[in-house]
Amino acid sequence: MSNQRPRSVTWTTVGVLIFSASNMVRLILSLSLVPLQLTVPQWYISLTGAFWSAVGLWITYGLLFRKKWARKWILRVSLGYAVWYWLDKLFFVKADYVIATRLVSFALTILILGVIRHIMQRSIPKAYFMETTQ
Repeated sequence: MSNQRPRSVTWTTVGVLIFSASNMVRLILSLSLVPLQLTVPQWYISLTGAFWSAVGLWITYGLLFRKKWARKWILRVSLGYAVWYWLDKLFFVKADYVIATRLVSFALTILILGVIRHIMQRSIPKAYFMETTQ
């Protein structure tokens, strides 16, 4: 196999980078929020934004630099994020719109997890990450 990154890995990396950027925006906005009535403390928004940005950047690093651990860790992290997302949504989010769209959000969560799993289990990405000596 060539050293060229498979397109599926490249697009997954772009998705993880977008995920990291959106959580970085969450962090930045939480630090500059005017006092609002929130269902969680403001530090919770900052902490989760910082945590998921850092985790996303770590996974991006692994995917970009062909680290063996990246293929398995993206699966673990995406599942961990989905669990956190749903616990957060079920316990803290009280907006009518969010409640009304839970079914669609759940379907998208399952779809995204399935796509990530499918991409990382395919033979070309598997071979790409297994050839590395790191």
